[in-house]
Amino acid sequence: MMDNLTAYNTLGLNKDDLIHFALKVEKTRDFTTRFNGINIGMSSGTSGNKGIIITTKKRRELHQSNVCFKIGFTKNASLRDIWENI
Repeated sequence: MMDNLTAYNTLGLNKDDLIHFALKVEKTRDFTTRFNGINIGMSSGTSGNKGIIITTKKRRELHQSNVCFKIGFTKNASLRDIWENI
């Protein structure tokens, strides 16, 4: 899949640009940096092959809301309430 990332991704992103960006983020450790507004990450490569992770803002927000729901976070819950119930 990584060999054909440029062709497979639906956002029209170039694999070489993504790898260069992800390596820069890893080196600087500035994980707030976005590639044209999109989260780009690199897998650890524990299987022997590093991969690129592409996450749009919409997907990131969906994931964050799922995590908050699973740990019981509501607008009326304090962080202390959540921490005590984990």
